[in-house]
Amino acid sequence: MASLLLFISSSKSQIPFASPSQTSCQDGKGSFAWCDTELSVDERVELLIESLPKETLANLMTARGVQNDGTIVPDDPDNAYYPQYYTDLDVPVFNWGTNALHSLNQVSCVVDDSGVKRCPTNFPSGPSMAASFDTESVKLAARFIARELRALYQVNATHGLDIWGPVINLSRDPRWGRIGEGGTEDSYWMGEVGIAWSDGFQNASYMNENKFLQGVVTLKHMAVNSLENSDGLSRGTIDVQVEKYMLADYYLKPFKMAIEQGNAKGVMCSYNSINGVPTCLSADLAKAREAWGFDGYVTSDTDSLDDAWNLHGYVSDGKESSAKAILEGKCGVNSGNTFYNNLNDAVEEGLVGVDDVKRELAKSLKLRFELGLFDPIEDQVLWTEISVEEDIGSDEAQKLSRRISEQSLVLLKNSESALPLSVGTRVAVVGPYVKNSEVLTQPYPFAPMCSNDSHDFSCVVSIGDAIKGVGGEEVRVEEGIDAFVEELSTDVMLSSALEAVGEAETVVMVLGIETCGMNPDHNFGMSRCHNQANLTDTYEYPDQFLELEAHDRVEIGLPGIQLKFAEKVLDAAVGKKVILALVNAGAVGLGSDFVERFDAVVEAFYAGPYGGLAVGDSIFGVVNRWGRMPYSVYDPGFVNQTDMAEHDLRVWPGRTYKYYFGEEELVWEFGEGLSLVKWSCDVKGEGGEGLVFDTSGEEGGGEVKNVVELSVGNLGEREGDVVVLGFFKPVRLDFADDHGLKKELFYVKRISDVEGGEVVELEVVVDAKDLGLVDDDGNFIAARGDYEVWFETGDRKSDVGRASVKATVIGDDDVVLEAFPY
Repeated sequence: MASLLLFISSSKSQIPFASPSQTSCQDGKGSFAWCDTELSVDERVELLIESLPKETLANLMTARGVQNDGTIVPDDPDNAYYPQYYTDLDVPVFNWGTNALHSLNQVSCVVDDSGVKRCPTNFPSGPSMAASFDTESVKLAARFIARELRALYQVNATHGLDIWGPVINLSRDPRWGRIGEGGTEDSYWMGEVGIAWSDGFQNASYMNENKFLQGVVTLKHMAVNSLENSDGLSRGTIDVQVEKYMLADYYLKPFKMAIEQGNAKGVMCSYNSINGVPTCLSADLAKAREAWGFDGYVTSDTDSLDDAWNLHGYVSDGKESSAKAILEGKCGVNSGNTFYNNLNDAVEEGLVGVDDVKRELAKSLKLRFELGLFDPIEDQVLWTEISVEEDIGSDEAQKLSRRISEQSLVLLKNSESALPLSVGTRVAVVGPYVKNSEVLTQPYPFAPMCSNDSHDFSCVVSIGDAIKGVGGEEVRVEEGIDAFVEELSTDVMLSSALEAVGEAETVVMVLGIETCGMNPDHNFGMSRCHNQANLTDTYEYPDQFLELEAHDRVEIGLPGIQLKFAEKVLDAAVGKKVILALVNAGAVGLGSDFVERFDAVVEAFYAGPYGGLAVGDSIFGVVNRWGRMPYSVYDPGFVNQTDMAEHDLRVWPGRTYKYYFGEEELVWEFGEGLSLVKWSCDVKGEGGEGLVFDTSGEEGGGEVKNVVELSVGNLGEREGDVVVLGFFKPVRLDFADDHGLKKELFYVKRISDVEGGEVVELEVVVDAKDLGLVDDDGNFIAARGDYEVWFETGDRKSDVGRASVKATVIGDDDVVLEAFPY
């Protein structure tokens, strides 16, 4: 039967230790006026701010003013860190900016009271999360990360309860170096991911806690941030020119959804400018957040306030940048030195008022109160029911990580049921990533997961070892080549791989790309990779294939060394089944002729510490979960047709499944994905006769909602999961312009553990706003006309896996559902 993964919180009897440096108003120190819990939070914050010397306010508005070990660096103007605590006022330090993308970064393993070392949970990468198409899994992962952060905070292993994450920027182009953090090209689905992240991390109502926040998310990076260093530009120099239509239809939507529906309490503004204005100084973006009901804090990226004058030249100096960030951008936290070095001078010179500074400081301080840090902790369940012993690296979190890995793998091709493999089959597993464990934990494998050594991946099972673990002694694992470097690819390696291929009945080839420095033999570390001027050391390193922060790819295909290796293996495997598995974040472009030579193709992304096990279990049919593509895959020649700096998705040849119309067909499209069984999808009842949305309003008796009854059936004998996606496209519009839109996603549903032969009934409520379009002015409108609405199960070639219905929007006029916010 279909089932859901549940999270159950167990009660703890012992109150964990909380250092005085982490909380206020404890242990008889509650005599300060702001410790009075009978007052409103706003009143308490105001009382605290009025007690602070005005020349020190910039300290509290500076992120990461704490050393990693929690100690305070002396107040030295030449040092990047500054004291942020006030002993005489019992105001503890708070470190804004613990990174959390797919796990907690910048933290350590801790030893519990029984002497057991516990390390934070590592979850799969952003594309994997997106490919799962499961908001419940994303929400639970965020919840586990929040609980781990709380447990670490309680024992002084970290000094903040906010995170800088999730990244909800869109993968508009496969070359973007940070796709491993975000993960999808679709604005609606990224918005749903942002909602799930925000709710899971912040909301403690599952513990019957409705007063205090579990944690604070910080949505990154607002907005139109998807270029690192391309076309002679960098993320700190590019001024993106983009129309209101594209802003509303694409770039702003995830932030809007996460704020309006997920109640996200934090936003990070980005390095770039939009239409001439640096985002952290943008009054327009501040108006948008206000229109969406945002009531949290805004932080700069590091140090994008400095970029506003040093790179963009928008303002004359750090004083003007600080003033405009507060007055225009409503940015109240600065990651870097700009506030610390300039804000007081800006106040003294009258560029910004001290009351304006206090207004922005109040937003971040209020969150510290809402986290419960200025209230007695002994009766807060977020203290009493969370502990190192039960919440850091818990069994439940590890199981969820593995489940997401299973949900995220995408089966893109499976000719003549090449998969699943049978145990006992002689299998050769070859390729540069078959023995590489750390590649699975990208893009940022900084979080310790096996020990305090962040380079220790001994607890991570590689893809090759995992396949051997299921297939037994009949499986042989050989690398064959290095992923990039000819000098590291010996004749012995190649001959061993080809020998294994010759002995096998089936070949699994594992190819892909990586972030810089994942292979220790390459002699690169992440710190060097951030300096992109020259990626050469002992070996000539093909940086055009590398993806990471501050570095975009130039080529989207496989490195030449891997293509040559693939040809040798394919030639040696004539008459045998050959399976291709890919590891990567951004899409790997493969030519259609190349794809045709494989019997099955599995997209694995950076599948997390359990990704190898998920691949092994999935290709042998032990599990049958599978996901769907979170982005489209282009032919390798795509990079020669369009500049990275072009942000209008409609410019030829177009980008994403919504607007791509190039001569070369997409290799795979957003939403594609197979299963080891066939699935059916049918529309039942009145919905099958067509949907009518009447926007004439209540007085005219208009109806803007319809119900579609779906039947989704497992046509095989094997249990499995299915992802149902709902799309629409305008067929004929009375007046509005469709702007070249090919189709749009509006519905996502994963159904888990469906038995062979089982049929699952779904009721889908479709609202007129689900079919909303965007006009030239950026307004969301209900546009009169005819539409096609359909639901599909991932197999684009199936004649039973797709069900469509006609829809019509009628009314007196095209109705504005939501006006553009500025």
